[in-house]
Amino acid sequence: MKALNTSAISISLVLCLLSGAPKTAIASNVGLDINSFETIATAHATESKCRQLSQDDREELATHAAYAETAAAKSNGSASVKAARKRANSSASCGGNARGRVMAGLSAGRKFEQKFVDQRKASERAAARKRKQKERRKARRQAALATRTVAPTRAQTRTTPRRSGGSIARYKAHTRAYYIQRRCNHLPYKQALRFWKLIAAQHGRMVKRYGGSAVARADRQARASARRARCSPATKRQVLAGLRGIRQGL
Repeated sequence: MKALNTSAISISLVLCLLSGAPKTAIASNVGLDINSFETIATAHATESKCRQLSQDDREELATHAAYAETAAAKSNGSASVKAARKRANSSASCGGNARGRVMAGLSAGRKFEQKFVDQRKASERAAARKRKQKERRKARRQAALATRTVAPTRAQTRTTPRRSGGSIARYKAHTRAYYIQRRCNHLPYKQALRFWKLIAAQHGRMVKRYGGSAVARADRQARASARRARCSPATKRQVLAGLRGIRQGL
């Protein structure tokens, strides 16, 4: 992801917010104005150069910068985002109130995250209402057929899919490959962005099928494993294999 330099794409937001953890993600329909993006990008570029934050806050800021770029591009176009990112990188310096610029970007990133959280909650409430309506319609149909006693077949009684360990294991492998990409930047920008979009889509399917807690646990394990990996030709092969695997799983 050489084109991003100080803005490595992360899936922390997706993986944590959707699964109920305290920090994390962006939905594809959340936009961001160019000034807010530039504030976040400037903070990230300054932090990368001057190291004003703790490790946890630094990672959080990197996550905000990555997702802010995607959201800003959706709202303003890629040309505006590239220009803003260039201004942010050129203005990064350790002189003056460097920490103030970093904290302003972190605050803007957290507001951006909250926007997603609020939108996500509204979406979940709407989905819950639809599920209840569907359940009521189903109950009425069953009541209408109550006089008919038909022995259910095996296919009819199996209403919920089995939770195959393989699916969550594959998700964890893909996520680990993405976290390695985030650290090592083996892929060009467009491929890295494509990888993130595929991971985000897979994450949504996994949460729906296995629940937020199981997916959050898989993400924590993948992230811890990725942190132990040293960037090398071997990790590049792992990243490419992860990207290839998630594409084949579509």
